[in-house]
Amino acid sequence: MLNNGTNIMKCLVVGNSPSVSRDACVIDSYNYVIRNKLPTAQQKTGDKIDMFVSRTRKVNAMLQSPRLMSFKFKQIFYDPETEPHPGEILIYHDNIVKVSLENLKRETGLRTSEKPTIGLIAIFIGLQLFGKITLTGVEYEFSSEYIDVGHSDDLEYRRVNDHHNLYKEMMYIRKNIRENTIQLI
Repeated sequence: MLNNGTNIMKCLVVGNSPSVSRDACVIDSYNYVIRNKLPTAQQKTGDKIDMFVSRTRKVNAMLQSPRLMSFKFKQIFYDPETEPHPGEILIYHDNIVKVSLENLKRETGLRTSEKPTIGLIAIFIGLQLFGKITLTGVEYEFSSEYIDVGHSDDLEYRRVNDHHNLYKEMMYIRKNIRENTIQLI
């Protein structure tokens, strides 16, 4: 967290792209880990999880997970009730976190009808909390072979990007990489 404007902890955002680091020891060495997917032993992406960010349609099967049930807070942010993919964004954590999707959209240049990916939401929260983060498992290059492949545990899943603006999201991530507020592992 920030202390007098100085980052005193190391935060890692772990996405669910197949490009995610498989170095569990490195991932678990961070003070604070934000994830989009619950880790499994088969994935070898570590065990540490301090915050979980997902959408209701993706998390419903995991709602009874002891890991999710152990968090003190569950915040719900409503997506617009219009297609495509209406629903809720869920954030499980142990600290009070204020998230403004409007600020996220303004900073990234997303239009009202464009929904941020869960990865972008996790990155935005990490940057708000820590000022600087490390990132793995989130695509930031259009040349990535995983741009349309969804998940590290399901390479057959094809991502539907019709309601996201990946170009704007990647530009935001790349800007933060250039400014050294996002580092990569």
